[in-house]
Parts: sequence; C-alpha cells; structure tokens
Amino acid sequence: MKTNVIPAQPASAFGAPPSGDPGLVNAELRTASRPRYPALKFALLSLLAALCFAAPRAHASGGTVIGWGYNRSGQVNIPADLSDVTAIAAGYSHSLALKSDGTVVGWGDNSWGQVNIPADLSGVTAIAAGGYHSLALKLPNRAPVARCKNVTVSSGADCAATVTPAQVNDGSSDPDTGDAINLSLDTTGPFGLGFHTVTLTATDLQGESSSCTATVTVVDDTPPVLGPCPANQTVTASSTAGAVATFATPGATDNCSVSVNCAPASGSTFPLGTTTVIGTATDGSGNSAQCSFNVNVVYSWSGVLQPINADGSSVFKLGTTVQVKFQLTGASAGIANAVAKLSYTKLPISIPPSPVNEATSTAAATSGNLFRYDAKTKQYVFNWGTKGLTAGLYQLKIDLGDG
Repeated sequence: MKTNVIPAQPASAFGAPPSGDPGLVNAELRTASRPRYPALKFALLSLLAALCFAAPRAHASGGTVIGWGYNRSGQVNIPADLSDVTAIAAGYSHSLALKSDGTVVGWGDNSWGQVNIPADLSGVTAIAAGGYHSLALKLPNRAPVARCKNVTVSSGADCAATVTPAQVNDGSSDPDTGDAINLSLDTTGPFGLGFHTVTLTATDLQGESSSCTATVTVVDDTPPVLGPCPANQTVTASSTAGAVATFATPGATDNCSVSVNCAPASGSTFPLGTTTVIGTATDGSGNSAQCSFNVNVVYSWSGVLQPINADGSSVFKLGTTVQVKFQLTGASAGIANAVAKLSYTKLPISIPPSPVNEATSTAAATSGNLFRYDAKTKQYVFNWGTKGLTAGLYQLKIDLGDG
C-alpha cells in the first residue's frame, strides 16, 4: 500500500479524510488485484472542474446555478432558494456555490462533512471542491472606510436637536465582500443652536474600525406662533391730535426665545381716523410672525341740531340760508378747533311739493366749506346758502376727518 500525504494549505477547509486525521487531507492510492485508475481519473477530473469554476466572474449581480448528469448523491439537486451566485465548484459527489455576499452553500454527499459549511464562514472570495473535502479562500480582513458629511438640522421644541449616524454618513463602506458594518456616533446630542463636532465610527464584523468627523449645525428655522391679536377698538378723540389708546400685547410661543412688540405701541396717541397696529413676534434667530388690528379714533358728537330734523323731514324755502349745526360731546366736548367740512348732494328722487316747515334765517351765507366754532353755544355752525339751487331733496355730509 502506498499513501501520499498532502498538508492542507487553504484558509478554510472542511470535510474529514478517511484516516480520521482532522489536520490533513489524504489522497490515498492503492495497488490491488483490481487497479482503481478509473476512480483516480474521476477524482482528477473533479479537481480540474473545481479549479475551472472556483474563480468568480464580475457581474452586475449574482446568477443562478443549473445542474445535470450523475445525481446519485444529489449533487445536481440545486437548492430551490439559491441565488446571487458568483462562483461554483464540483467535488466527487457534492457541489459548492459562492454567493455575492461572501457566504458558501453546499449540497450533495456529506459522508465526510464536505458540505458542512462552518457556521462563521463569511468573506469568502474563492472556493474549491475535492473528492471528499471542500476549501474556501478568505483574504485578510480590511478595515471599513468611514465617510462623513456636514449636516444642518432644525432645532426642536426645546431649542435643541439630535442626530443619527445615518444623517452624517456619506457612504461609509467595507472593502471586503459580504462584511457588514455598524455605524455609531460618539454623541447624538441633544445639541443647542450653533456648531458641534461629532465623530462617526464604522466597525465591521471582525471589530476593525475607522472614524471621521462631521460638523452638525443646529439652526432655528421655526417661526413663532403669535396671537390672537386684540380685537379692533374705537376710542373717542380728546383733542384734534387724536386720543391715547391702550391694549394688551398679544401672546406668542416659540421653540426658543421670543419677544413681541406692537407698532404703534400701547399708550401711544393715535390720530383721528383708522390706524392699523402691527404686532410682531421675533425669535433669537430672526424668524417672525405678525398679526394686526385697527384702532379707530373718532369725535363724539351730537348729530345735526335744529333747525334741521335728523329724520330728514325739514322743508326750507329755496334761496334762503339754512343753519347747519352740531356739537362735540363726551371726551370731545372741549375741542374748539376741530376741522369740520360741509358738502351736499342733490338726490335723484322726485318728491311732491311740500309746505315750508322751518323758520327762515337772515344770517349771511358761509363762504367756503368750513364750519366755524361758536364759543357761546359751544356749537359748530355753517350757514348754508341755497341761492342758485333748485328745489329737491338734498343730502348733507359733515366731514370731521375721523373717518
């Protein structure tokens, strides 16, 4: 008997030799009355086939395996879920497939454990199948490559923000096929407004790692919530300059700090007429929100006084002078220099002739359109001359400049 002992060289080998020695792969050639050359020839062909199919080819993605021929041990019974294959190898009665993720799948005869793939085998780059054993080639593990990018994040409800490894990751990877990586940060926050440096670490399954740094910029881009604003208000003028108006400052909320002001401010003197007050909430980053309301300043007055009836029933003789009078009241009562203007319009309404029911004034007609103030009666008076007018129904308008 002759025995040829060959040391096992590849990085990973599985399958037990006939001798039971786990450290050696034995190729045994025997001389007997019946030579075993056919078996030797088949074993050599199997090895050649293994060498031919062990080297993976580059593909956009892995392929599928098709088998046929001698199948006594199921060596061509391709596993139904086998896919993403980049290389194959055939032994005497078993088959191997290398997947794109660096793992190995085996099937067929397992009398010597040749398809018992080691549980922790990964990162394989090539495979080979002998008569009763299998081999896998693994390259030395290489550290992953960490890649970072700077990010800008918005602050949250507490004026701070957190980040995740995925946010600062810029395509970190591992050069070894099938070797997964885990990404972690030295800190995820929370971070206040401003610039912060974080370190991203990529670690592979073998514990190798690399790191990079990124700048996290936290900004406040959330505008304040303002309001509601006060309702519109009307105040009585106490002078021709207007009146002082006061109101509550509208409330506001913000994820950071906020201040509110109104223009014009409460306590200001508002002129006659309508003034729009703008309430503005501004946070520390310049984000703002606005609301508005109106302050109306008007004179308090009596309405038209006699000799004109407020219901429009007064009838005057055409060509005479009609005294138009009114008086300021309440907080406006002491104002003697109000600017009041009279204008009139003849209405396009036909009315039947009516008897005169108001007394005739002998006062001279007022020139222009301004009322005069009578200090004795504390009334504003305008002597409306009707000469040159035609009979009809007239509408009088007194403009006090208060809207």
